[in-house]
Amino acid sequence: MILKSCLYSLSGLTTLYMDFSTSPPTPLPPLSLLPPSHQQVLLLSCACGHLYLQLTAPVPTSSPSSSSSGSVSSSFTSSLSSSLSSYHSLIASVETSINTPSPLPPTYCKLTVRSLYVRLNKPHENLNLLLTLQRSVRNMSGGVITQVTQLHSRHGNGGVRRVVEGVLEGCRKGTWRRMVRWCVEGELEGGEFFVKEDKGVEGGAGVWGKRYWMDVNEIVPGVSEGMAEEVRRLGRGINFLKICCGKVHQGIRADGWDKVDTPMLEKEVSAACRKIDVAVVDSIKGEGNLLQHLEALKRFMLLGQGDFVSALLDLVGEELSKRADYVYRHNLVGVLDIALRGTNAQFMDKGVLERVGVKLYEPAPGDSGWDIFSLDYHISDPLTAIVTPEASGKYRRIFHLLWRLKRIEWGLNNTWRRATGVNHAMRKTGGGGMGRAIRGVSLVRQEMLHVTSNIQNYLMFEVIEGSWNELKSAVESAETLDDLIDSHEEYLDNILYLGLLGEDEESRDIQHLLSGLFDIADRFCALQDRVFVDCLSELGGDRARNEERQGRIQKGEWGYSGADDPNTSTDRKLEEFGTKSLEGVTVNAREFEEGLKMLLDKLGKKDGGGRGEERIRFLTFRLDFNSFYQRKYDGAVGAD
Repeated sequence: MILKSCLYSLSGLTTLYMDFSTSPPTPLPPLSLLPPSHQQVLLLSCACGHLYLQLTAPVPTSSPSSSSSGSVSSSFTSSLSSSLSSYHSLIASVETSINTPSPLPPTYCKLTVRSLYVRLNKPHENLNLLLTLQRSVRNMSGGVITQVTQLHSRHGNGGVRRVVEGVLEGCRKGTWRRMVRWCVEGELEGGEFFVKEDKGVEGGAGVWGKRYWMDVNEIVPGVSEGMAEEVRRLGRGINFLKICCGKVHQGIRADGWDKVDTPMLEKEVSAACRKIDVAVVDSIKGEGNLLQHLEALKRFMLLGQGDFVSALLDLVGEELSKRADYVYRHNLVGVLDIALRGTNAQFMDKGVLERVGVKLYEPAPGDSGWDIFSLDYHISDPLTAIVTPEASGKYRRIFHLLWRLKRIEWGLNNTWRRATGVNHAMRKTGGGGMGRAIRGVSLVRQEMLHVTSNIQNYLMFEVIEGSWNELKSAVESAETLDDLIDSHEEYLDNILYLGLLGEDEESRDIQHLLSGLFDIADRFCALQDRVFVDCLSELGGDRARNEERQGRIQKGEWGYSGADDPNTSTDRKLEEFGTKSLEGVTVNAREFEEGLKMLLDKLGKKDGGGRGEERIRFLTFRLDFNSFYQRKYDGAVGAD
């Protein structure tokens, strides 16, 4: 009767001596009537049964994924269940021993109370250890469960260590299976794994950059952080080829991974990573035509295709001079197409030309078409991993600086053409004050052209071409996609910094001074236009009055009528008009010289920070190659 009560207690069933309907179980009155030895074995059986019930009871978890098939949590629970198999064998053995008669007289049983008490001590310790493990990982998930279990295995008792390592091995199998599949196919199963995926991130830049990330808290013991990073990179490369390049590429071999063999997997992953990197780089350089598109960006976004840029300025000048509200993209697209077809750009690859477009920004009050216009170059996968949205923003910053320089140069050259027409028209009148004004305008225009053209040449040849040669060498020697991305970022950062578009305080001051000089040049162009239009209008009116006087003289009448005062002749009007115009030109010239003086001073003090100091110094030399401005400013200081 005692042995059967022990058997039922081991299974967590209520008996005559123990009530398992409460937790912990409650001893019943008949237990106190038994001898102490019987009470001990019944209490020990009851303790084992209570531990067993707690281990087999459902355990709530805080992670929705922990209940998924193959998760670390479910693997841990499965390992605990497997560890209970020895306890189930014990119960079966006790039942068999109770039901098997002894060779002694029939009143005896093969199993005694004392032997049962001895047999239950070790299972009780193991059950207590398993329950401790279960409680220590409650409300945990993923690699944290494995890490905590690993800590419990660091025990001086060999028996305890073997039990915990058995549970730990079961925990690893789910992560191992998931890790092998990720390394073979780049597929993530549902559940807990140290590689995480954000499916909302798309595009080459997203797939390579932010879509797949690593949670270090989920890394299981036995897998170093370096190996985990290589595992992430391998699967990321497989998915990049699949999603962005349309290629299916296997990582490691698919078979032979039934057993956990971390050192062998680490070797396979390292070798597969190198192969994947080569495949990605070859795909981007080959089918992706990386260098061709980077050169196209240089030609169009960095205005390297000179004949195209000149033709485009001539064609869009009138359209962009309108208010921004009256500038329409479809008109500019048509003009762009004419510029592409009418210059050497037409001989570029058709796939490149189809990517060139026009972008118009939201206008602000008072903006003209020049302020909202930008060229655009469409980049598709897989090149978006290199020419990211951030990189495209840098291209546009450089474009706006170069486009404004080109626009000012174009405006100054146009005023030269108009000035030539005015000079021809004034040959008969001698010009007087207006002639002096025209010469003053010409001198200021040449000074502005000298500054803008030298800054433009510095940017195009010293900065962009030099950086481009460095980029080509870096692209040819790149071994991974990360190398290509870093080389391209360095290329753009070099152009921004050497092109005086950096984010440091010195560069921002120089940008402010350059913007001021450009504004003065714009006002100067507008002033010239007004001067030349008014001058030609006055000369045209004078021609009409001369013809009228000649007609009266031929009729025998006086050449001057009462309304015609010779003291208000064209020469006198032009003299007065020239004096007023020259005052406006002088004001613009003075403002430009003051701005240029501050710019030269800033450039002379700018610290290159170890990057291209000699190029920045060469820009200063180009702007004042014969020390004209230095002597002029030094003389002005001495006079003061």
